[in-house]
Amino acid sequence: MKMKDIINGSLYVNKETNQVERVRSKANTQSVFTTVHGKDLKLVNAGSLKLASTIQVDKYMDESKGTAEMKPKIRLGLPPLPKVNV
Repeated sequence: MKMKDIINGSLYVNKETNQVERVRSKANTQSVFTTVHGKDLKLVNAGSLKLASTIQVDKYMDESKGTAEMKPKIRLGLPPLPKVNV
């Protein structure tokens, strides 16, 4: 695939690994950074990518739901206020 046609955040199939990967950003004039389900960044030649089909995207998203449920829940925010006896 040509660099000008690649969109950050979109899903593509890596023809070398036959795996659906999300493009995170452009690395240089011929390569992009990709991830699979939010794991470590990987440098991939843009020519090795083709746009993922609807079926491939749906399968990837279903797999992502499974990995999201396995991650520990992180509670963000402030701790509760202390109780004051009035």
